[in-house]
Amino acid sequence: GDTREWWIVQAGTLKFTIEGQEPVVTGKGGMVQVPYRTLYQIENVGTEMSLSVLAYNFKRVLGQVWA
Repeated sequence: GDTREWWIVQAGTLKFTIEGQEPVVTGKGGMVQVPYRTLYQIENVGTEMSLSVLAYNFKRVLGQVWA
């Protein structure tokens, strides 16, 4: 994206694959920061649905449910 992004995991387990970095797996309470203009992928690697919140520019916050 055009700004840094912060993903906060609220439920489940997510794997973040960020360009130029080792993959990160995190669960409830985990936070992952994606640098400005960096490609990334998010995958649900748990056995249950995941819920995460995306914050960027701290002017906008979005929720996302991953099946």
